[in-house]
Amino acid sequence: MAQKVEVHWDDAWHTQADFTEAEAKKLKPHPTCSLGYLLRQDERVCVIAQSSDKETFSELLVIPSGMIRRVRKIG
Repeated sequence: MAQKVEVHWDDAWHTQADFTEAEAKKLKPHPTCSLGYLLRQDERVCVIAQSSDKETFSELLVIPSGMIRRVRKIG
């Protein structure tokens, strides 16, 4: 079974609100924490599954490595 992990990462986000240029320059990514089974982690991507049975994984989340702040093993 794959290792359970907690991934802390900066998520991109989108809004249709209006901002001045000064306001837009202050915007930041959304800090996010995701839990799951680590299926892949390399220089390009981290893939975790949020659900699993004995043979398959589902609800996959693919996070670009540049967005990851840290990965912590659970258990």
